[in-house]
Amino acid sequence: MYEVLRNRKMGKDQFQGHWQLAILLIKAGTADAIGCTQQVIIVPVSISIGQKTHLLDLLAQLPPSTSEQIAGAAGLHERYVREWLAAMVTGRIIESDAASGTYRLPAEHAAWLTRAAGPDNLAFQTQYLVLLASVQDEVVACFSKGGGVPYSSFPHFQRLMAEESAHVVDASLLQVSLPLIPRLVERLQRGIDVADIGCGCGHAINVMAQAFPKSRFVGYDISQEGIAAAQAEARWLGVTNTRFEVQEVSGLDTPGRLAARAV
Repeated sequence: MYEVLRNRKMGKDQFQGHWQLAILLIKAGTADAIGCTQQVIIVPVSISIGQKTHLLDLLAQLPPSTSEQIAGAAGLHERYVREWLAAMVTGRIIESDAASGTYRLPAEHAAWLTRAAGPDNLAFQTQYLVLLASVQDEVVACFSKGGGVPYSSFPHFQRLMAEESAHVVDASLLQVSLPLIPRLVERLQRGIDVADIGCGCGHAINVMAQAFPKSRFVGYDISQEGIAAAQAEARWLGVTNTRFEVQEVSGLDTPGRLAARAV
């Protein structure tokens, strides 16, 4: 911009005036950009609340309703529901009618923001933003002392990953992913040893164990919460050809150890 202004035919005072105006415009543009960034952050947090409270799922089923009607159907406090609706209207996620005092979630928005969307549920992804923000102070401390933030500081990570991966696993693991590897399904049907390193809550292992009872499955993860959830699901499903252990990958680097442990 400086070169453009300098090359124009104008006096010194006129040039300085234009240059000062250009600086003001740049500052204004920067302020607008920061303001937009703040809105971009606030709206996903509101969407995350709607995901956790099931309000988005509920609104997708309701006709245009007042905040009292929505709160009553959800079993939630009306004041909080009303404030949440206001934030969602500001973010243009939910539509409102001032005359009737009602709110609605457009079908084209519900298609991407409810659990009915399955793997396409973008509302689910906003929970990761909230999770990352919850450890900000610990990350800031690491700038001074070094080190890292322990896994235990992310208490809901395993639950989020399990819910997200379950959509993908249930939709495509047996029918799409496994058949991509030549003869793998046949080998699983005959019976082989399978290890999942970093298995999380173990849903993929348990799904395969049900489908291929002659194979033996073991899942490793460093998260005690994840392994406990995997073991609980295995018991609930009644599968007996799985095993889950809290284990770091560094403990599996001995040649032959993995195969021996997976038998």
